[in-house]
Amino acid sequence: MPAAMGVLRAVVPSLGWLVWVVWVALLVMAVMVAMGVPVVSAVTGLSSPVRASMVVMAVWVVSAVMVVLVV
Repeated sequence: MPAAMGVLRAVVPSLGWLVWVVWVALLVMAVMVAMGVPVVSAVTGLSSPVRASMVVMAVWVVSAVMVVLVV
């Protein structure tokens, strides 16, 4: 995790504000889905832990791709 934070600190200055806002929103959504927050589960229709975990993984992949494309 410390390595990931170092990468973020190096990448953040080169990110546009919009990309950064989307990144944070995706990560927050992933954490909320993983925790089983009812509102998010209702919005996304994810009642199954398996489907929720798949969404979390997809969010992480999209986030990583966004950083690679921006850098």
